[in-house]
Amino acid sequence: MVGSVGVVIATARFNQLIDSINRLIYISGMKTAKRRAAASPRDDRAEDTKQRLLLAAIDVFGRHGFEAASTRMLTEAAGANLQSIPYYFGSKEGLYVAVAAHIAERVQDRVMPVAATIRESLQKAASSRAKKLEPDQARKFLGMLMTTMAHVFLHDESAPWARYIIREQMEPTAAFDQLYERILSPMLELVRTLLGCALGKDPNSEQIRLRAMSTMGQLIVLRAARATLMRQLSWTAIGEDEQAAVDMLIVNLVSSLVAGERS
Repeated sequence: MVGSVGVVIATARFNQLIDSINRLIYISGMKTAKRRAAASPRDDRAEDTKQRLLLAAIDVFGRHGFEAASTRMLTEAAGANLQSIPYYFGSKEGLYVAVAAHIAERVQDRVMPVAATIRESLQKAASSRAKKLEPDQARKFLGMLMTTMAHVFLHDESAPWARYIIREQMEPTAAFDQLYERILSPMLELVRTLLGCALGKDPNSEQIRLRAMSTMGQLIVLRAARATLMRQLSWTAIGEDEQAAVDMLIVNLVSSLVAGERS
């Protein structure tokens, strides 16, 4: 009975967190829309061409790799002329690196509002008498961050991003620096900081760094092993019910993660 009450309370708190996440993402999206609305018609046309090239390049590079993706393949997919790549990006190499920056920006748009909220709380805690977050607060923020990231991985928009990122993980190029410095490293740093607070351990230790990698890996599998996930659970799409099931999984994952380490 006590366990059931605990699950109900945890679920209610987690639903409140999801509402907070959605509000932060909405505010961020409104700010981006206002910036775009201020652009001139000429700027809009140029920006449209660049965006079409970037979106096409994410898919083409992700499916075929840098070497196999010709400039003709890229421009045809974007509905642009061959001169548009050197005009906007300097070269195919410039476009490839710009794709990494574009993916990083898209992920930042969706994750950084939540990350900023967590970092603000970490800074306040650092100036307090305790000098760090309380374990319960750290667990709450870890669940909040992981849920936000899971939403990104489960969204159809992230499918071409994942193909590109996985290629860079296997055979890193200069583009990997964009991905690592702008999204992977900041997210891993935040995860291990929260794990350190929750477990009372040094976030810079090898053990916590490995634990942070393992934690992130359990989220990445939602996209990298999407076909297996859908087949195993007999899902045909990711809707509200499926997302709620993943959210509850994360609640349990964070609880078991911390409990297992402490025991």
